[in-house]
Amino acid sequence: MSEDLLFTLSFVVIGALLIIMTMTGVFIARLPLSAAMLYLAVGVGIGPAGLGLVTLDPLRDAGLLERLTEIAVLISLFTAGLKLNMPFSDRRWRIPVQLATVSMVLTVAAVAALLAAGWRAPDRRRRRARTARRDAADNVAGLT
Repeated sequence: MSEDLLFTLSFVVIGALLIIMTMTGVFIARLPLSAAMLYLAVGVGIGPAGLGLVTLDPLRDAGLLERLTEIAVLISLFTAGLKLNMPFSDRRWRIPVQLATVSMVLTVAAVAALLAAGWRAPDRRRRRARTARRDAADNVAGLT
């Protein structure tokens, strides 16, 4: 399957899934299943264990998988936040806000200290080049 067709097909499947989940929301709410469980079932169905429409290599497609998991976490946190029925003036917010503030300040300070000390993130291009050289050497040596 060509990459362009796969790209288009993925958007069609995602769009159809979102439309179906929205239109059947009332029915789904009555089921003893969460929407996440249904999304997971669809993912298994279109993945390599099902129809095989989507096959991702965890090493080759690491960047895409990283972005998809970030989006999934953001959506999960956003929906969890929407379900909170507690005004921000409630005193139960005090401890989570303090913990989040302290952890954010410590993280920013640690990254700033590392950058000031001359640390820099590893360059993906160099890592790919090293991997390509090693793979080429393995092929020549007959190891693969």
